[in-house]
Amino acid sequence: MEKPNTAEEESIPVVQGKMDAPPLSNAGPPQKKVAAVKEGAPLFSCGLCDAELVHKLAQVLLMGLSAACVDNTTGDLFKTPATVAVDMRREMVDYVTGRSETFVAETVIEEGNEDAEVLDNPTEIVSLFLDDFASSKRNLLGRVSNWLISERREDKIDEFVQEMEANGFWLVERRESVAEILLKNVDYKCLYHCDVKCESMGDLVDHKDECGFRVLSCNSEGCRASFCAKHLDKHESVCPFKLLQCEQKCPEIIMRCEMDKHCLTICPMKLTNCPFHQVGCQAGIPRCTVEQHCSEALREHVLQVLKTIHNGETEEHLRQRMEEMAKLPGFDQLAGALSVRNLTWEVKDLETELKTQETQKAEENQKTSEDDDIEKEKEKTGKVEIGEENQKETQEEDKIGEENQKETQEEDKIGEENQKKTREMEIGEENQMKTREMEIGKENQKTQEEEIGKENQKTQESEIAKENQKKTQGEEIAKENQKKTQGEEIAKENQKKTLGEEIGKENQKKTQEDETGSENQAKQENGIGKENQKTQENEIGKENQKTQENETGNENQKTQEDETTRGNQKKQEKQEYEIGMQNRETQDNEREKENQKTQEKEFGMENRETQENEREKEIQMN
Repeated sequence: MEKPNTAEEESIPVVQGKMDAPPLSNAGPPQKKVAAVKEGAPLFSCGLCDAELVHKLAQVLLMGLSAACVDNTTGDLFKTPATVAVDMRREMVDYVTGRSETFVAETVIEEGNEDAEVLDNPTEIVSLFLDDFASSKRNLLGRVSNWLISERREDKIDEFVQEMEANGFWLVERRESVAEILLKNVDYKCLYHCDVKCESMGDLVDHKDECGFRVLSCNSEGCRASFCAKHLDKHESVCPFKLLQCEQKCPEIIMRCEMDKHCLTICPMKLTNCPFHQVGCQAGIPRCTVEQHCSEALREHVLQVLKTIHNGETEEHLRQRMEEMAKLPGFDQLAGALSVRNLTWEVKDLETELKTQETQKAEENQKTSEDDDIEKEKEKTGKVEIGEENQKETQEEDKIGEENQKETQEEDKIGEENQKKTREMEIGEENQMKTREMEIGKENQKTQEEEIGKENQKTQESEIAKENQKKTQGEEIAKENQKKTQGEEIAKENQKKTLGEEIGKENQKKTQEDETGSENQAKQENGIGKENQKTQENEIGKENQKTQENETGNENQKTQEDETTRGNQKKQEKQEYEIGMQNRETQDNEREKENQKTQEKEFGMENRETQENEREKEIQMN
């Protein structure tokens, strides 16, 4: 697109005041001038307009120019919107200013018509002028075809607007100057511009400092918006950068654009469900007051947890249970549990404590009831004794003279009986103490027996280990003894062999002597043949002796090995027998202890029976 030169820019008419409408074929009704200034009127006018509306009208002008250029060049091979833009802009400004000057007269005429619609919004009025101008510039193809309805037309208009803004064609300042003139011509009710006129320049300056249409910029950090003072409250109610107090009444101050994010994420006053929502608490509370809510509604939460633990029980019973738990010292600490799981664990712990206290109270009540029964029996026996003594006193008063000696004897007997009673009472108390000590001793014995059993196991294991060591040492000693016995037996056999050899040598000598005698005789008869036979026999005898000695040595070794294995087996059998005897002794000791316990129990029961029988006898005697 060709950027317009400065000459073309300067050729655009900048309208001040009223302008004559250009002579167009479809320009509308004839022009009518309205006298605006009277004689003697002030010369200085304010002329300030609504900045937002002026900027909006400037954008509408650019869109109107783009639509006129696109509609004028649709289907034309030789023209483009960029080539027509300069001329089209000049014509459009002339047409719109002319229409705006005659708009007041037209509205006065139309107000007389009841059916006519009177427009008072400047943007609607200017856009209507622009539509009329664009329709007058449409070519034949644009009027005949469906071009006006198509989306392609809208896309082309938007593209051409972006192209003009990118190339700097028809800058915003120039468009806003045209828009101010149009706004002043159209706004006949003075809703969007100031119509105040001042007599002097000083008054005008003072007025502009206080005028409702003076341009202001937003004080919020990050906001670049500019608006008239009249719309200050409206902008502050919408400005995304204005700092506001949190909508959920937390102490933080946040920008309006980040308010939703703050309220949904990090705000401490964000409403959340109670941590015990699963159990049944339907309260919606701020996030920062969760602990306070848990401490205030602790009883309700505990009751709901008890309902989940004890499904079948009634609510009244559970409330009583909760009131009993509230008396415990650790109940207030339950407020620190901020989840269902932790609270259920702590409630179960308190229930176990409450059960232990109930069992202790029941035992104490049993003891007190037994003590009360014993006191009541004593009171009954005392009353019976008093009645009998009164009867005896009456009888004794009648028999004072006759039974003085008997009274002395009876008094002695009574003193002895009282001594016996006191002794029996003391014995009974001692027996009770003994029984209590026996029970305590039994408990201690159990613990001691368990400790002794553990120690016995440890001692047995250590003894077995020692015995195994002894076994290994015994085996080594047995092996050494075997070696020694083998050496002694071999020595004995060697001695026997030496003795046999000496005896054999002596026998040989005797045989040699006999043989020499016979040899001397035989030499004469047989000669050298017999001597060879004798030497052969001697050699054979020596070989037989060696083989016999080897066989005897092997047999002795085998016998020694058999004896050592038998000795080891006997030692193992002895050790096993000793271990069995030890186990039997421990079992016998345990049986004796159990028998002692049973005897002590029986002895205690017998003592109680004897005490009860003696008490019954005393009651009967009394």
